[in-house]
Amino acid sequence: MAERQDETPGETTGKLVRQPHGGALYQGPAPGRRRSGGRTPSALRRMALKKGPKMLQVLESIALDENAKQSDRVAAAKEHMRIALSNTMSRDEVRQKLEATIMAVETMLPEDQAAKVIYELRRIWLG
Repeated sequence: MAERQDETPGETTGKLVRQPHGGALYQGPAPGRRRSGGRTPSALRRMALKKGPKMLQVLESIALDENAKQSDRVAAAKEHMRIALSNTMSRDEVRQKLEATIMAVETMLPEDQAAKVIYELRRIWLG
C-alpha cells in the first residue's frame, strides 16, 4: 500500500485517551505505526492460490535436495503433501459455486423444471 502524501512515516495523528483503569490507549494511529487496514482474507487467498504452484515447486525442490538438512527435507515433504492432498474450499467459494449453479439451472431449464431441481438441491444442502 502506498504511503499517504500528506503524512510523514511514523507521524502521530492519534490522541492518547486515558482509560478508567489508569492506563491510556491511542485513539487512531499510534506513533511509528503505519496506517493500514491490511488485505482482506479473500485477497490473501487469491494471492496464495496464484502463487501456489510455484510454492509447491519450491517445497518439492527442498524435499528432494540431498544436500539440504534432513529436518528441512522432512518439513518440506510434509508441507508439500499436506497442501497437495488437501482439497478444501472456503465457505465463500462454496457459496459462490452454489449460487452460480442455481443461476445456471434457472437460465437453462424451464421454470417448472428449475424449481424442482433447486428444491432438490436445497434438500441436499440443507438436509
